[in-house]
Amino acid sequence: MNTTHLVKDFNIEIERIDLGWEHIKLRFDDIEIPFEASYIGSEPTSSLVVSIFHLENHFYITTDDYFAQWHWNDEQGKMRFEAERSSTTDVLTIDIVFDKYDNGSDIKQWHLQMPYVLYRNIVIKTALRQLKRYGIKGFHENWMTDDFTELPTMLIAILSSETKRLSEDPNSSEQFSDIFSEIELFKQALQNC
Repeated sequence: MNTTHLVKDFNIEIERIDLGWEHIKLRFDDIEIPFEASYIGSEPTSSLVVSIFHLENHFYITTDDYFAQWHWNDEQGKMRFEAERSSTTDVLTIDIVFDKYDNGSDIKQWHLQMPYVLYRNIVIKTALRQLKRYGIKGFHENWMTDDFTELPTMLIAILSSETKRLSEDPNSSEQFSDIFSEIELFKQALQNC
């Protein structure tokens, strides 16, 4: 793996999402990583938002740190991501491997570290901007898959992490939240992005 690049400025540009393609560019300081993701794999914006959920919730009992893994596909290869958030320093380490032909013949790798809050803020802002630009249905139809992307649901889960349940029946495992509060929170977030 390459030497660690300490990131001070992070940005995500999405040129467009249409016909099952998402033209995305990740910028870590002066390192630009463009990618044309295909519908044959995960939708990039949604996968970045899902990574936040994983980086804030423990799914591995053996460590206090948080982990997330995801990948994007194009017609000729795959870009794989592994992220680890330190529970003590709140630093995010991201390893990115792009294998253009998915056989090891043309591999590019990056090893990056940044404050987790920088990653979180930029990913959420990017996702909100895409929903504001396309709408939920438009976003889904541009990606052209049978399954709806996880984007709106995961954004609500992340943004409303502090909302309280309206009620919880002790005889049931059902949990409840206030849909109107969630809609208002979503609306405010969209207006402020």
